[in-house]
Amino acid sequence: MSTILNPIRKLRNRWRRFWAINWYKTYYFNFKKLPFSEARKLPFFFYGPVRFTNISGTIFVDAPLQKGMVRIGYNYEKDTVRRSAVELNILGSLIFKGRAQLGKDIFVYVGSKGQCILGDMIGIASRSHLVVENSITLGNWTRISAECQIYDTDFHRMIDKETNNAHPLVGSVHIGNNNFIGYRCSIKKGTVTLDFCTVAPMSLTNKNYSEHGENILIGGVPAKLLKENISRDWENEYARMERTAKA
Repeated sequence: MSTILNPIRKLRNRWRRFWAINWYKTYYFNFKKLPFSEARKLPFFFYGPVRFTNISGTIFVDAPLQKGMVRIGYNYEKDTVRRSAVELNILGSLIFKGRAQLGKDIFVYVGSKGQCILGDMIGIASRSHLVVENSITLGNWTRISAECQIYDTDFHRMIDKETNNAHPLVGSVHIGNNNFIGYRCSIKKGTVTLDFCTVAPMSLTNKNYSEHGENILIGGVPAKLLKENISRDWENEYARMERTAKA
């Protein structure tokens, strides 16, 4: 019986994966934003409800193109329910250095003077917000958990009432390779991490943590060094993440 059912299950799963893709948004985005020779390869796949508030900025993949290498609205997490829609508002530059998985209901805004660089195999989980007015860089294999917010701006200017001087409104964020950002973290302007940094859930980062080196755990509000010589078990997870990227 299993020899009969297995091909049927494979066909059913393939059919479900095919129809999970929002083909209208996928074709629209690829052929609007890429030259025809690149667009026909369909490097961008969109899933579920998608809103292109503005995509007049520069959006491209700085890597050899593969079909579906950048998946936006992609359901690769344990929870499967969509609560709203993916929203892209890209006025500046959004650069993908390779493959990417952006989850359900995410919001990405890049201002007209902003540049956002997303490394190869970046993963940003559901309901996260990415707001770029100046510069945000996320390194290769970095994984952002659900409901995180990554901002390089304070949105509203703050004034020192003793000196009457204004605090800088915008800054930059640079996250190294193989970072793991826990659930509901706030990554603020001024954040710098080196490779293999782990940020504990519900933490707030707002400064340069590179003095602590690589393989560290930071956490708290604001975040501070919690432990050295510790890292996510990346070697045993690369194959699993590769499979989710191809599913």
